Order: sequence, then C-alpha cells, then structure tokens
Amino acid sequence: MKNQLPFVFIIAFALQACNHKEEILNSKGTNQEYIAEEMASPPPNFKSKNVSQYVNPECIEVSDNQITQNPNINKQKLIKNADVSISVKDLTSAKRNLDTLIKQIGGYYEFASFDKSEGFASYNLKVRVLYSKFDFFISALQNGDGDIQTISINTKDVTEDYYDTESRLKSKSLYLEQYRRLIKKAHSIKDIIEIQGKIDEIQDELESTQGHLNYMNDQIDYSTIDLKIFKPKEYVYKPHYVESFWKRTKTSLVEGWNNIVSGIIYFVSLWPFIIILAIAFIIIKRMIKRKKLKTIK
Repeated sequence: MKNQLPFVFIIAFALQACNHKEEILNSKGTNQEYIAEEMASPPPNFKSKNVSQYVNPECIEVSDNQITQNPNINKQKLIKNADVSISVKDLTSAKRNLDTLIKQIGGYYEFASFDKSEGFASYNLKVRVLYSKFDFFISALQNGDGDIQTISINTKDVTEDYYDTESRLKSKSLYLEQYRRLIKKAHSIKDIIEIQGKIDEIQDELESTQGHLNYMNDQIDYSTIDLKIFKPKEYVYKPHYVESFWKRTKTSLVEGWNNIVSGIIYFVSLWPFIIILAIAFIIIKRMIKRKKLKTIK
C-alpha cells in the first residue's frame, strides 16, 4: 500500500495539470482578439529568420469585431450615363436655356466645345448632374423646344465591385495597423527593413484602392450626359451655270493651243536623249556600211 501512494499522487497531479491546460486553451479559443494579438506579436526572442511568418498578411488574423459592417450593404450602387443629340432652331437661345437648367439642378460642364462648319453649327458638351437629378434633366431635354435626334441611356450596376473595394480598403488598413505595431517590437535592422518594406507595399495598395473607390463614388454621385445641340444651316438652291457655245469654243481653242505648246516644251526637254539616239544611229550605220564593204572585197 505504501508503495502505491507515490503513483496515486503522480496520477492526481497529472490530471490537475491537464485540466488546467484545457481551461487555458478554452479561454484562448473563445477570445478571437487574443488570438489575433498572439499571432501578430513576435516571440520574446525576435529573430530575423522568423520575421517572414509575421510579415505575411495571412498570418495576421483580424477579428470580425474589428471590421465594422456597412449599414448600407444592401444599398444598390448604380452608374447612369446618357448620349443625347438635339436639333434646335436657335442655337444661342438653346445654349442659354441649357446653362440656366444645369445651374438650377447643381450640375456643371466637364467639357464644352463649339464647332461651325459648312453643314451646321453645334455645341459638343459633357454634362455632369447629380444622380438624383438625372431623370429630371433627361425629361427637361425631351420636353424642350429642340427635336431629339438620338438618345441612349446606360445604367451599370457596380454594387458588388463597390462593397468589395470598400471591404478590401478596411482590411488593408487593419493590416497596416498590425505591421506598425509589429515594427515597434523588432530588435534588428534586418527585421525593421523587412517589415518597413511590407508597410510601404500596403500603403501603395491602400492608395490605389482608395483612388478606385473615389472614382466610383464620383461616377455614382454624378451622372454623365454627352450632349450635342446643333442647328443645321438652311439649304440654299444654286442653279448650275452653263457657259454659252461661243465661250465654250473659245475655251476649247485656248486649251488646244496650250496642249500644243506643252507638247513642244516636253519634246525640247528630251534633247539629251535625242542627241544620244542620233549619235548611236550614226555609229551603227557606219558599222553596217564597213561590214558590207568588207564583204564585197
């Protein structure tokens, strides 16, 4: 019995240690923020050879509580654009009325040009109006004094791309915070350089992602209308003029004489070739003549 007492104490101690370890694991498993902190923090002996596991974003866990859910996650994000062409009777008056309309609804011209050619005069305009005023603006154009020649409206749904970009922006911001905390715990120059390189990379990605989100916000908030207003010039009939017989005869005689003069001038311009041909003819003729005399002898 005395020999068995040490084994009983050993077994009891082992069971108590296992229960204590299990309690610690359960406590950690229920606290995700604690896990994220443990994964993002380096061990007491921070070594350069181990820094890669902390620099990899996949090894940095972000808790669900750290990412604030967007309350408008179900709000649809649409980009609405249009192409419109309008024929008007008074181009100056139409442009003035358009300026007033755009000012009233808080829009602006992103681009404007005026063109005047033989066919017609026109304004080529790129108009930006608030998304909420888009339908009103198109309706005002349709009910105006001008005649709509062409109109096309395009609506693009960017909801998925928008919220995906917004989510990636928040995630990258949280990763950046983790790396900034991590660099404060680095002990060697090599670790600092490696982590700083990752911080610079994430900052570049953040700027690019933010730029894309800003562009989408601009396209969503303000619709774009490519607008052309023009006034065709009135057609003026001009009868075809026919010259008289004698005038046409005189013109023909003059053209004939000019052709003769041009032919003579062209022939004179060939004098070098004429001289060469004449010399070649004389030489060939003498050679033939000498050949005949030798044959007779």
